Amino acid sequence: MRSLLRMVLEPQPSIEIVAAASSGEAGLAAFESLHPDLVLLDIEMPGINGLEVLSTIRRSDRRVPVIMCSTLTSRGRPHHHRSPYPRRHRLRRQTRRAEWHPRRR
Repeated sequence: MRSLLRMVLEPQPSIEIVAAASSGEAGLAAFESLHPDLVLLDIEMPGINGLEVLSTIRRSDRRVPVIMCSTLTSRGRPHHHRSPYPRRHRLRRQTRRAEWHPRRR
């Protein structure tokens, strides 16, 4: 998943990839030291999984945007996770191009 995301995002001039982590623990360490504007998480990760990483990130910074993705779970089925957020806060399919603005520090 990391290599696919890097391949898609790296050529974009407005995006700088500041870290890539091979485990949940490494991802949390990178988050805490780098304070990125956006976090991409795979649900299935070695060590602590993406949902646990998300929970820890949310306790630290509720404002940072997090995008969760996964192809398959370890059981080989698509992963269905019930969002803890109300429906109005979930992403909706957009017919126009989305714009992203980095948060100010």
